[in-house]
Amino acid sequence: GEGDVFSTLNFVALAMIPVAVVVAIARYRLYDIDRIISRTIGYTVVLVFLSAVYAFGAVWIPSRYLGRQPPVFVAASTLIVVALFNRVRRPILAWIDRRFYRSHYNAEQVIDSFARQVGNETDTARITQEWQTVVSETLQPATIGVWVHAEHDPNTAARRQ
Repeated sequence: GEGDVFSTLNFVALAMIPVAVVVAIARYRLYDIDRIISRTIGYTVVLVFLSAVYAFGAVWIPSRYLGRQPPVFVAASTLIVVALFNRVRRPILAWIDRRFYRSHYNAEQVIDSFARQVGNETDTARITQEWQTVVSETLQPATIGVWVHAEHDPNTAARRQ
């Protein structure tokens, strides 16, 4: 009957989800799947936490103490969840990165350290050498090349005057 057709279509649609994921990974070269997985885990943790906060404030507290759910509790819970989103998201995603995507986290730490170290440096040759060291340590490429525009090099500008 009609219910059997709907059931079959529903099964086929659900079965196509993994196929669609594999096609997307292959077609768009999403081989860095560990990054996608870590972000999925991170946002799932954020979603579960914020859902619990919302349910606690909008459902549990008013039901327990008032026996009903006034709209003010729903509105207040919604505002609290909105206010907490970025404050919760950043540390959770950072924790997930440290835990599951260590190489990316370590690379960010090395680059931040490099940025602080050369913040006021004006010697282009030294900056170039330090940048090559940072890149080789974090990304481990087969070759490294750095293009430096001469107009921004204070040593070159001083020689022309």
